[in-house]
Amino acid sequence: MNKKWHMDQEKDFDEEIRHIFQEPVEIPEAVRQAKRQARNIIHNDIRTKRHKGHYVMKFAAAAATVMIIFSGICVINPVLAENIPLMGHVFEKLGRSFSFYGDYSGYARPLDENKDGGENTENSSEITGSEKADTDNLYSQTENGVTLSLSEVYCHEKTVYISLVIRTENPIPETYMQGESSILYVMGSDLDFSYVDKEDEEFLWHELSGKLLDKNTYAGVLRIDLPQNPPEKFKLDFMVQKIMGSVEGGEWSFDGQWKYSIDVTVDHTNVVTKKVNRATQCDIGEITVIKTPFDINLEYDHAKASDYLITALDADGNPMLGAVNGCDTLDNLPVSYHDVSEITIYVFDYYEYMDEIKGYRPTEEKGYRKMYEERAVYYETVSFSEE
Repeated sequence: MNKKWHMDQEKDFDEEIRHIFQEPVEIPEAVRQAKRQARNIIHNDIRTKRHKGHYVMKFAAAAATVMIIFSGICVINPVLAENIPLMGHVFEKLGRSFSFYGDYSGYARPLDENKDGGENTENSSEITGSEKADTDNLYSQTENGVTLSLSEVYCHEKTVYISLVIRTENPIPETYMQGESSILYVMGSDLDFSYVDKEDEEFLWHELSGKLLDKNTYAGVLRIDLPQNPPEKFKLDFMVQKIMGSVEGGEWSFDGQWKYSIDVTVDHTNVVTKKVNRATQCDIGEITVIKTPFDINLEYDHAKASDYLITALDADGNPMLGAVNGCDTLDNLPVSYHDVSEITIYVFDYYEYMDEIKGYRPTEEKGYRKMYEERAVYYETVSFSEE
């Protein structure tokens, strides 16, 4: 086979990368070096091995090498990642900067006012991190110099995730950090689920987990737990009346009335439900464990469990902590950073846990698992491995 890797093919490779990120970017030298390395592997292999099967395998290995190096560059040195369009890609843009992070590309639906029937969309402009929408529409509204734009929505049977962007005329004050996340809060009213036949739920103190993209732009995720069991499709209406942040010595806030209506579809993809047997030593009833691609949720009778604290270890024996202020309860747990092929649920006496177990640090002789098994009132392992 005498076909050569010409310079025009290299240009095609550059254009393919640019197409992936949907706008022109400068290709880093590290990526170019990876391409040249793959080219040399293929070229040398062609000269030394004539069997077609060897060529195909070597070419595939070289291509994989390029993509692995390329992917690593986007994570470690996010020169290319910074050029990803923001609206419709907030989950991707945030990376690990929000509590329930993961690859939402196959799950989250971009909120597009042109497709979803929004008004006043003819002159609306896309927010990219340095621009501001010119007019209000279904998903982007401006109040008192603050533009709040909804970007994507993902929902499973327990929770709805909404990615959003906050753009301000004046700089956003520095705010409280939780790990890699910059934490804001929103207050509002009229949290209305179309399938709930009762007065509107209160919309108070919902946490935003995300990061500042520049001094005037914040991108984050709003996580709202669903009441009851939702139907396959429903409408969610809510109003944000205050955006708040905490700084040392006080708080800051932006006030307004940002009102939204979203059509939501429940996604059951990769959602697994398991039952934990009734504990014989404590009458807390059955525990239902719901694992989704991004979180683990527990359902149980909280009244019966009022004297207990429920927590868990992942498959490696590491504690799984709640996303809100590192709380220990297992009602809602991020699966990020954890091997959740199986988890072990532990039920402790509440006061014993808070007084004697909460601050425990493992030693060479006794890790978390051994210590938990000695002190727990009840524990059980739940496997999510494919059967």
